[in-house]
Amino acid sequence: TGERRQVLANELGLNEAQIKIWYQNKRAKIKKTSGVRNTLALQLMAQGLYNHTTPNNKNV
Repeated sequence: TGERRQVLANELGLNEAQIKIWYQNKRAKIKKTSGVRNTLALQLMAQGLYNHTTPNNKNV
């Protein structure tokens, strides 16, 4: 959100545009390396809240 971006910019001594670009680049890198096309999954991965691996169910 804009408010979070502003807080990060102030804490890091950057402007909001730099923060926005950093997140755009991070999402693009995740998309390129993972092959995930789901927008929500990309956003969650960028925030460290999404793990695309599935559990091993061989013991089930």
